[in-house]
Amino acid sequence: MTAIKCCLVAIVAITCAAVVLSNDSYNPQENYQIEFYQIFHTHASRIVPLATTLEGLESRSENIVRGRILNDARMVFQFSQFDPTVVNIGHNFVSLEILEVVKGDLNVGEIITLAEPYYVEERVLITHANYLPSIPYQEYFFFLSAQRTNPDPEEFAGIFWVLQENRGRFHIPNSRADISRLRHNAENLVLATTYISNLPMMEARLTVNDIYMSLWQEVIETYMDWRHPPIPNYRFHVDNTSLYEATQQEFSGTHQY
Repeated sequence: MTAIKCCLVAIVAITCAAVVLSNDSYNPQENYQIEFYQIFHTHASRIVPLATTLEGLESRSENIVRGRILNDARMVFQFSQFDPTVVNIGHNFVSLEILEVVKGDLNVGEIITLAEPYYVEERVLITHANYLPSIPYQEYFFFLSAQRTNPDPEEFAGIFWVLQENRGRFHIPNSRADISRLRHNAENLVLATTYISNLPMMEARLTVNDIYMSLWQEVIETYMDWRHPPIPNYRFHVDNTSLYEATQQEFSGTHQY
């Protein structure tokens, strides 16, 4: 009987270890359906120069939130009025679950629609702002516009724009220890922040420079409340997993910093 108990304990231990290994080795880059092999940077004119400081980002944003990207990304296109088969511009619409509010009048638990400045056509990612796709179920700090109320075009009514190109989105690391690991390695920060599909890392790295890395570190140090650490992506691998089921904890109200 003792031998049987020992065997059962060993089996349980091995099973648990396998589960932990599976979770730790989960690659969030695999949890996405969009495929692209090339990137094309548009040369849209910029009316306002990009902010280089956190104060600059704050002053230009109507809403600053911590949120989790959901897994419902869809492309929305605007076509040429002269040729309805030609795309003038496109955006990616995706839902964002609000977890904390730094600035603005959004509410914790609310789900809003982001318009991200890129689209994919014939497996080429066309980005208006050095902006690559967000990773499903990843947590970020976003710097956003006010909600758009103008219904023209109708699809854009109610959306929030991500401001300041890719400087309006910042990956939340899993722990304080991850900060030093990411701030010294641009490739790691790229993979943690964005979905790159089959894009060569050499091209993906163009979306992260020294100014962005400095801003990312300042945003995390200023806004991050480690009493509510991020929830690993693998906990949401099943689409219908709820926040409560995955964490058994709740984010409590709006935090002021």
